[in-house]
Amino acid sequence: MLSGWEFSDPMPGGCWHPDLRGRASACRRNLSIMLQIPRDTGIRGFWCALWYRPRALAFGAWMTVFPLIFMIPMEAMMKSTFPRQPDHARIQAEGKEASGRVRRVEPVYNTVINGVHPERVLFTYVVDGQTANGSMDTLSVDLVSGWKPGDAITVKYLNGEATIPDLQTAEFPVELFVMMPLVFGILGLPFLIYALAGALRMRRLLRLGEMRRAKLFSMVPMQSFGMWGAMFLKTRFETSYTFEGEGGKVASGSSTTSDLGLLNEKKKGDDIDILVVAGRDNETLIVDCRVRRLLQMDA
Repeated sequence: MLSGWEFSDPMPGGCWHPDLRGRASACRRNLSIMLQIPRDTGIRGFWCALWYRPRALAFGAWMTVFPLIFMIPMEAMMKSTFPRQPDHARIQAEGKEASGRVRRVEPVYNTVINGVHPERVLFTYVVDGQTANGSMDTLSVDLVSGWKPGDAITVKYLNGEATIPDLQTAEFPVELFVMMPLVFGILGLPFLIYALAGALRMRRLLRLGEMRRAKLFSMVPMQSFGMWGAMFLKTRFETSYTFEGEGGKVASGSSTTSDLGLLNEKKKGDDIDILVVAGRDNETLIVDCRVRRLLQMDA
């Protein structure tokens, strides 16, 4: 559909006025863009489409991606702060007894379980004539408070791990703490899916959309997420328009833009350019400065 896209006539004598030559060149370039379907918009087109719904993308990425990145250093920190504890239940059931000695007893100040700071017992034990080291966090604070280095103890060991069967274990739920960021990821995932669905829709319009003329009906500012939108996102407008759809019927559409030039230069009833996917009058996109740059219409 080429309505609204016409070449200017030459001036008398067959000469072209410079301004008319420029307009004709731009018209031919725009016409070639119209006929070049599907278009190859490259990485710039993907990036442009990705920000079609910027608020949903920003919120979804913040709630989904950043917590996952945060989990990596958090897991490393938690593992260094809370050393991995032996499988006490399995060692108690399947392990063998050995004689051991206390190396030292030290409080674990950075952990509180049931209102108690656990004590960490470091010990040695002998297996097949070889001395091995082990450690255990316990809530039996009163019992171990009197232990001194060199005191004899009974140890159970299995597969290179050991525990002291007479003590109550103290295990901090490190996995639960590390998995907490996933809660934020679950909350942000619907926003991210919504943003990606919009990006796929815009990419389809940029690649397959036919250029058509439309009549501007309104441009209404969109609400932002309070301070978030005011600080990090451009003011956007929802543009409504009518155009000639399939079968010559009048169709209506809307899309968003942050092009302030359109707001200053266009008024209700003015002609604007839009992209429409053939056979899908409900999929439209206003041709603003960002789309014009992407499609090299002003080159």
